[in-house]
Amino acid sequence: GGSVNFHAALRTAPPRMKARKGAYWIMIGIFLDGCVSGIDYRTQTCSGQGDSQGYYEYKEGETILFSIGEFVLGSAAAKAYMTPLDFVAESVGRHLTVSHYQVVNTARFLIGLGNIGKKEQETVEKYRYDINFVQETENFEKDPVIEGLFKAVGKKLAPVALAKNIVRRCANGIRKERDVKIPVSDGGYVLADIYRPLKEGKFPVVMCMGVFGKEFINGFV
Repeated sequence: GGSVNFHAALRTAPPRMKARKGAYWIMIGIFLDGCVSGIDYRTQTCSGQGDSQGYYEYKEGETILFSIGEFVLGSAAAKAYMTPLDFVAESVGRHLTVSHYQVVNTARFLIGLGNIGKKEQETVEKYRYDINFVQETENFEKDPVIEGLFKAVGKKLAPVALAKNIVRRCANGIRKERDVKIPVSDGGYVLADIYRPLKEGKFPVVMCMGVFGKEFINGFV
């Protein structure tokens, strides 16, 4: 193989964390690393829908509420990176293990829905009084309400391991870009997983290379 051009593998810069709106500075946050779009949010001064990058707006010191239509997911003090961990008081300190079943179930639900359009919102509205995140993960995935909802939208509930990994990374301010194509000098490419901070800025690079699979080498998923 040829030499690797790592600069060509990098995507757009991480988001700006502030934007001026009128006389005020509006903070820009990221919900669940952009794994779900179309989620509604509301603070004391800002409201809207999270875009394809999971961005939302808020002012420092405000409380933010996330919902899908009238179905409330949770609320907490607004900050730069938010996940379902922030909705559950009992999950404080569990950002490394992400072991609380309500957090895991909520994340699986949202990641499974992905892009929330009109069909997804109407279906959630239909089932909203019967959706129960407060149950063991094994029971949640077998819950007839959850099964019926995902069948109706033609999607699948996200796996437990995937949900935990995404929540853990986002809670710690890390983004993973999987299978990024890195061009090499002979015209081919190699695949790499890139882990980088969610916040903007320049940071040193720690690189790991090996002859075996990249996930075998670094042990991460």
